[in-house]
Parts: sequence; C-alpha cells; structure tokens
Amino acid sequence: MTTTTAVSEIKINLRDPAQLLAATPALLGFRPEGSLVLIAHAMPRGDRVGLVLRGDLPPPGQEHDLVRHLAAPLVADGAVGVTIVVVGRHPDEPADGATRVAHGTLVDTVSAVLGELGMRTMHALWVPRIEKGARYHCYLDSTCTGVLPEPAITAAAAAVASSGQVTFGSREAMERLLDPVGEDVLSRRSARLTEACEEPDTPEAAIERHCREVCGALADSARGELELDDSRVVALARALSDTRVRDACLATVLPRGGPRSLAAEQLWLRLARETPAPERAEPACLLGYSAYLRGEGALAGMAFDSALRADPEHVLSGLLVRALRAGMPPARLLRLAEAEDVLDLERPFGRPILPRGGSG
Repeated sequence: MTTTTAVSEIKINLRDPAQLLAATPALLGFRPEGSLVLIAHAMPRGDRVGLVLRGDLPPPGQEHDLVRHLAAPLVADGAVGVTIVVVGRHPDEPADGATRVAHGTLVDTVSAVLGELGMRTMHALWVPRIEKGARYHCYLDSTCTGVLPEPAITAAAAAVASSGQVTFGSREAMERLLDPVGEDVLSRRSARLTEACEEPDTPEAAIERHCREVCGALADSARGELELDDSRVVALARALSDTRVRDACLATVLPRGGPRSLAAEQLWLRLARETPAPERAEPACLLGYSAYLRGEGALAGMAFDSALRADPEHVLSGLLVRALRAGMPPARLLRLAEAEDVLDLERPFGRPILPRGGSG
C-alpha cells in the first residue's frame, strides 16, 4: 500500500536528519511503521520539501518493483533529489540496532533506480520507529547518528496543527475515520433510496431541491449543528447522485483553508460513513478531492479507495486516484473547482449560504 502527499508549504530543515525524521508523521498525516518513505527535494534549488511518498517495506526480492512504482511521481514532479527514509527493523537486525543498519539492500536499490532517473540521493536514513529518543543511523555516513526529538512538537507538526489537520498515530487509525456505520442502518437507508428514486419528478424541481438540501447541510456543518438522520442522508445521497450537483460541490474547496471548505469537508466525511453503496461513492470522492487539494494525500487516497469500493465504475474517483498515484500537484486539479460551466449551488437562493472568507 502506498501513500502520496504534497507538502510544499511546510518548512523543514532538510539538512537535519533528526528533525526530518521527526517530521515524517506530520508530512504523511500518520506515524509510519514498516515503511519506505521518499521525501523529494523540490525544484529549483532542492531546499524545500516536495512530494512525500510511502510504501510498505517489501519482501526480499521485491525491492525493485516498489521503488519503480514510487519513483514515477518523483520524475513527474521534477524532484532535484530525494531523501530515503526506512522505518522499521529488518528481521535479521539485532535488537539494539547498533552493529548494522537495516534494509541496506533496499536502500541500494532505491539509490540505483533514482540515479538511473537522474535524481540524487541526498540522505538515506534508518530508524526503528518514529518516537522521541529513537536512535537513527545514516546509510551514507557511518558516523552520522543521533536521537529523535518529540515528533509532536516539531515545526512541521505545528504547521499541520495550525491548518486544522490531524496527525494520526498510525495509518490504521486514519482509515478508521471512514469506517461505515452499522450494516442495519445502511440497509435501511438503501431501501429508502430505492423507494425515493421511483417517485416521479421534473428535472427543474429536482435540481432546486437538491441544491437546497446540500446548501442547508453545508450551512449546518459550518455552524457545527449537522445532524444526519435517515431522511436527510437519503435526500443528500439523491442530491449528490445528480452529477450536476456533485460537480458543483467541487467548488466548495475554495478558498482553500476557509470556513466553507472546512465545513464542506466535514460534511463529506460524515456522509462517506453514513451513506450506503453505491451512492457512498459521491461524498467519498468529494472528501478525497478536498483532502487532495489540502495536500493530505493519505486521506485522499483512502477516500478514493472507499468511493471505488462503493462503485467500482465511478469515473471521477478513478481519474483522481490515478492523478494522486502519479504525483500530480494539487494545484493542477484546481480547474475542476474553478470551472465556469458548472452549476452554482447557491443561485436558487440569491445570496451566499456559507461564509467565503479565509486563506486560499
């Protein structure tokens, strides 16, 4: 399983191994375990963080396949160089980790592949776990070693926290965000959706009702008063199943970091848990898009995967997950939110439903 994250706005001292290692949970959104992490040094001078990619440590003999998979987005992003981070012990590693550095074959493979692709290995670091006091070692300099500071108080952690993002203790903890509600609830709502879809309606009446439902839920989310019972989930699921409304909801990511985008993301997260399949694909896709544009690639990938499990033929989720795995910068996807030919959710009401202030 791999993760791609874009974090160019976070400032980190790329020359300090301890600070860089301690920053990896903030960069990824969760504390990695048993992981290969590639941290790109972005153009033009290589002095800031670019893409951050993570994969599970591969079994012996499968190093090359993983590295080729992870390296492709770095090439597309034009990385100047890469810091290689290995987190986790090798099965043959002594308990104290003092006599040798684990996973040397993997690091050699990564360095060779990166070199073939024109990227320099800037650092290559190993640490058994990301926690205060854990001792790291450098692959390229046997005298380079030290201990990690508390990850929760690094500059990267502070930057992430100030943006409202949460760093999870593990990838599994982040995945639990998207666990659906009970199967009995989903089955009941699925039956109600089937009944509702059989009711006759005109396109004009339907679009106005759908806009009203979504805008009302967004406003409640912004006030912290969002409640989702069966009737409301069914109504919102029907609304988002109208691709005109779903596509209009992409614009709620703007301005990025503003109250409207945060309220919308909370709504999509709730609906991604509360909505039965296949309709769940729509809010899960919107959640993934919002997370993607914030640079939170791990959550975005999980949301797109959730959407595709709910509806394997979901076109927009399929396109976005491929963009994410290819390392496409979030800014290139802003055009989806800025398209001029999509429906304006708030037009039927003649005034903005949500505050639009905030940083963008």
